Amino acid sequence: MLRSVRAIVTLSLSFGTLALGGLAACGDDGGAGTVTDALGDTAAAVDTLPADTVDDAVDDTATADVVDPDTAADAVDAEPDVDSQAADADTADLVDTAPVLDPNGDTDKDGVFDLDEVDDGTDPFDPRSCRAWHPEIAGHPRLFLRPDDVAAVAARVGAEGAPAHAAIWPRIVSRANQAPPEQPTDGTYDPSVAAAQGDIAEAAAFRGLLEGDAAMTAKAVALLAAAFPDPTYLNQQSAFDVGAHYDLIESEALVGFCTAYDYVAGTPGVAAEDLAAARAGVVARIDTFRRMCFQPGGCRALIVNERNNHTEKPVGALGLCAIAVPDRPEAAADFNDAVASLDWLLNVRQGVPEGGYAEGWNYLVYAGQSFLQLMLAWHRLAPGAEWPLHGLGAVTPSDPRAGDIATYRDFATHPTTRAIFKNLLVATTPNARTVPTDDGNPSTWPGGLLAALFDDPHLLWRWDATGYATPRCATATFAALDPAMTAADPDWPLETFLPEAGFSVLRSDFGPDALYLHVNHERGVVREAGFSHEHADNLSLVLHAFGEPLVIDPGYIDYTNHKKVRYATDHNLVLVDGAGPDFSPFDDLVQAQPNCDAFLHDHDVDATFATLIASSKYAGAEVRRRVVRVANRWVIVADSLLSATPRTWTWQLNG
Repeated sequence: MLRSVRAIVTLSLSFGTLALGGLAACGDDGGAGTVTDALGDTAAAVDTLPADTVDDAVDDTATADVVDPDTAADAVDAEPDVDSQAADADTADLVDTAPVLDPNGDTDKDGVFDLDEVDDGTDPFDPRSCRAWHPEIAGHPRLFLRPDDVAAVAARVGAEGAPAHAAIWPRIVSRANQAPPEQPTDGTYDPSVAAAQGDIAEAAAFRGLLEGDAAMTAKAVALLAAAFPDPTYLNQQSAFDVGAHYDLIESEALVGFCTAYDYVAGTPGVAAEDLAAARAGVVARIDTFRRMCFQPGGCRALIVNERNNHTEKPVGALGLCAIAVPDRPEAAADFNDAVASLDWLLNVRQGVPEGGYAEGWNYLVYAGQSFLQLMLAWHRLAPGAEWPLHGLGAVTPSDPRAGDIATYRDFATHPTTRAIFKNLLVATTPNARTVPTDDGNPSTWPGGLLAALFDDPHLLWRWDATGYATPRCATATFAALDPAMTAADPDWPLETFLPEAGFSVLRSDFGPDALYLHVNHERGVVREAGFSHEHADNLSLVLHAFGEPLVIDPGYIDYTNHKKVRYATDHNLVLVDGAGPDFSPFDDLVQAQPNCDAFLHDHDVDATFATLIASSKYAGAEVRRRVVRVANRWVIVADSLLSATPRTWTWQLNG
């Protein structure tokens, strides 16, 4: 016999206070109760919605135009009847479909003419095989500004009417003035020291470029040219020292060092021998990083398995360095591998076309600290590009395009990339922080860099409320963001329902005092691909009103402590006999994602009400949660709880 419980909780919001009133109706076979919700229909109607009526999620496997010059040959019948007089004619008409050199062209669009590649001994039909990365793009700086831009960017220092730049420049000055830390003297390698050195070198080089400060340029050159301890001992096959976080922190170091080199290489007056020493130091770091993380060993084993920020950050750093130091035969291969891998990781493995992101917004921002610069640099040099690239998939072997030459587009024009970063703002809480679902703490985001990358002033919305945050991207933002671009009001609706992206948001307005309700209902990619960073938080709520967080999510803390806050008992949902969405029985050994999807069903908005229904099944029961926002003042939560046997239900709320 099917038993059901319906619990309706009204959250009455007034002057920042939260009052809870509970009303329950119980019965057998779903026959209990005539409790009405705010829309006037009965709570029993919730039970009539079958959980399996939602269409399957849109197939999130990205497609690309595969460039394979050998596939057309079989189109002609190669087995004519040998007794036919037409056989010889058919054979004579067969077309040689082997690639043909273009004496005046660049078949693989790698920036080197076909005949020049023949002379160089590289493959004119393979974009990863050439003497340098796009040598037709000349000069430095090249990542976030070009030589002709330097004077205009320098004029932003102290300029009136540029509040974002006025806030960012003192950070750059302060960082450039810091004394760089030194590596340990016992021969060990500390990636955090390298990251700080790279950050300081970048800031100092930027000041040297814009202000003509020779001392700052010399400081950057010294950091770039300095020798560093061999980190190989961190990467002894399966004994990779995960605790050192070489893959993550060294990615940040490389972004800083390669950006610093780009600025130094574009600064007039740098002695040739100093620039050569700086280049040699940076190339040594790039080669060491590639050997550590992209060739067999413990680091590669880790990032191949993770397929998340652990992989996105290294490929982003390697790709940026290919553009910054392009005059190397490795640069083209690095760029091809980086862009192909990042496209799959971001837009297929972690993301969905509707704009969801499995690891959560906090980790999107964190990973972006090492890959957004690659996106921006490529976009500025080749806006709207659609290039054939050949990624081998050394760290993304699950990518179906790995090993193929396929067409990849500028991330700034990729609809999934754009949707993901737009939804970061759609989900943002009224206090201008990312919503802390899954392994996520409330965090700021790089609004200025995103606006410059996507050429979209809507992405500047609420950025001022973050203090013009520039997480590890201060010089890039200062250089690339046009001071004339000002924040535009959101072009998305107050109420947003995203079944594939895995969440819905109800807002009364876009201001800091808005009534804001976030409901998690993840399924498919966005529920699974976060892996160990997923929480058992399907159907959980987050509520803000009148400038205060009222119903909160415990967030992340950090990875060491996240087991204290990742289970159903830590979130705003219903427990069944004390249990919620379960994890693998081996969770203590191999932390993975919880095992149940949630589904968004009916949702509606009118002048007075906004409502949605979502459901999930766990612990041998079904939970169907209806949420109603009434007149921008009240929130009603009505849960229908279904089980074939008597259960003990626990309704949880963290406030």
